[in-house]
Amino acid sequence: MEEMICVNRKKYSGFSLLPVCITFCIAVVIPTITGIYYSFTRLDGLHSNCDFVFLDNYISAFHDIYFQNAFVFTFKFVIITVIAVNAVAFATAMLVTQNIKGKNLFRSIFFMPNLVGGVLVGFAWQFIFCDVFDSIGELLGINWLCDWLSTKSTRFLGFGYSCCMADERIYDADLHCTDTEYSGKFVGVCEN
Repeated sequence: MEEMICVNRKKYSGFSLLPVCITFCIAVVIPTITGIYYSFTRLDGLHSNCDFVFLDNYISAFHDIYFQNAFVFTFKFVIITVIAVNAVAFATAMLVTQNIKGKNLFRSIFFMPNLVGGVLVGFAWQFIFCDVFDSIGELLGINWLCDWLSTKSTRFLGFGYSCCMADERIYDADLHCTDTEYSGKFVGVCEN
């Protein structure tokens, strides 16, 4: 049975990748090739005729003082941010994983900005469920839409659903991170 699952998975994996590959080609590959081609031409964007000038556009760009300043600034920005971001990220990771005094305080300070987005999203959804749906329900005369998740009984259902979804994400991550010896047999995935 496991061999048949492996054969079917390999047989149909190309079909599942086909839409992604087509979209990638349309959105990335074709515009990139077209842009490279147009960079070797003199095209004003208004007329369909374009003269092939080869490297003249690149030579004039590198002789332009504004381009040189922008290029140098971008290079400095990339070098500094890559080094600084990785250094700070590594130092922070070391700080919150080491067995030092105040580790939990550092974790709280570090992860606190992540909570702000969730709280704001929660307020936005509270406004949508309690005020917007109430207004739409009253306007259209749909009684079940009024007080959809703002009464005690419906609020409990919404809270239960969100708890189930949060736990599902945790279990899903745990199942995918276990050893392949166990996860392959547990979820029916074959080993290659």
